[in-house]
Amino acid sequence: MCAGPEFQLFRQSRLLNTLPTPSHGSDVEFTCFPCHREIDYVSSYKTPSFQDRIASAGVAKKKALEQLRSRPPVDEKVAAERQAKRLKRQTIDSEKAAAKKAELRAAKESKAAEAAAKAVAAAPPTEAERKAARDARYAARKARK
Repeated sequence: MCAGPEFQLFRQSRLLNTLPTPSHGSDVEFTCFPCHREIDYVSSYKTPSFQDRIASAGVAKKKALEQLRSRPPVDEKVAAERQAKRLKRQTIDSEKAAAKKAELRAAKESKAAEAAAKAVAAAPPTEAERKAARDARYAARKARK
């Protein structure tokens, strides 16, 4: 990073939005806008050529295939044990799912039964009930007079 006096003047000028002007008799040269030592040149995007990339991909592919081939074969006994464990786990999971489904269905049916009971309890009064209530109000009004 450039820390010379020209860079300091450049920073000050950027802060003040002005260009620095050398005073007479000053030995500072303004060749640092921005400082040439701070420029970071980016390498070309074609640094590894296409052929280089293809070659490295082929090497990686061969290495992966060699690693795959060098793996020891799976023992049939171990594979059978794994399969048995997998089947056992699947049956347990399916039983749990069925139990949960039945529980949800029972909860849904009980909610429906409660809603039906509430609907029956809150049924509108029949004609006879309304007549009896009206007669009771009429009798209460007569009793107050």
